[in-house]
Order: sequence, then C-alpha cells, then structure tokens
Amino acid sequence: MTNQDYLEHAFEIGNGEFTDIVCQDCANNWAKDNGLNWSGGVAYDSFTERQEDSEAFAGDLSTFSDTEADYPLSCCGRYLDTRLTPDGVEYLKEFPKAVQRLYNI
Repeated sequence: MTNQDYLEHAFEIGNGEFTDIVCQDCANNWAKDNGLNWSGGVAYDSFTERQEDSEAFAGDLSTFSDTEADYPLSCCGRYLDTRLTPDGVEYLKEFPKAVQRLYNI
C-alpha cells in the first residue's frame, strides 16, 4: 500500500444502520447496488439523491461531515484523503515513511 503518489478521494456510504468511508469505485458500486442516482460532480461535492423507500446514501466525505480519523483510512489497498486527529497524526508516525509523506508528515 505504500506505492501510492497521492491520497485517494474519500466517500461516505451508509444506510441508517452503518456508515463507512470508502474509495470512489466502492461508493459507485454501493450506489448502484442500492438503486441510487448521483448528483453533483464526479468526485468532489458529489452525492446520491435520497430515495423515498431507502435510507441508503453515498457521497463525497466533505459533503456529509467534517470527519477526522484516529488512523489513516484505506480502501481497495489505497490510502484515503481524510483529516487526522492529533492522535491519528501521532499514530501515523508508526507507519512507513512513504505513507507519512502522503499525509505531509
């Protein structure tokens, strides 16, 4: 996972019972599997329109929340562009230098 030049854009998915932070491909698959239609752009500022009979959603992480993580998040073998808490920054110091560089540490 350290053969990465940049952080992948992060998306949030969920259905009222759970939420997860995933890559764009997984968010697109989640949307398709749940019959959701995308609004907005392709990545940043994009989200799915709510369906009357479903609580499922997917969208650009920054569209839904100001999420910070206590550790680097990854999906499909790639690190995701998420803000780290102070504890997360400290924990990142245990990761290989290549991962630290992705987060500008």
